[in-house]
Amino acid sequence: MGQAKNEMMRKEDLRGQAQRIALEADAVEECPHGTLLSTDDAEAENRAYAIATNEFKAGKVDGARKELMDAIKQVLDEGAGECYSCSKNARD
Repeated sequence: MGQAKNEMMRKEDLRGQAQRIALEADAVEECPHGTLLSTDDAEAENRAYAIATNEFKAGKVDGARKELMDAIKQVLDEGAGECYSCSKNARD
């Protein structure tokens, strides 16, 4: 595999790790349709950063601490307020 593809896969893995951590911390929740929804819970967001820091210190992160923190922030920022599919089904 080429270096660019390896880097892309590493960043995808980091993003997946950030999603898992945010879910574990209850900073986001996943609806039945797979959409990540923000819980708007500041304590849960802080917990996500704490879990990420612990995983980095334990050597469970393939990358720099800042990369993981940025990935956590991205997951939290991208969490939707509502799922279109869930909202549509509730109206039907």
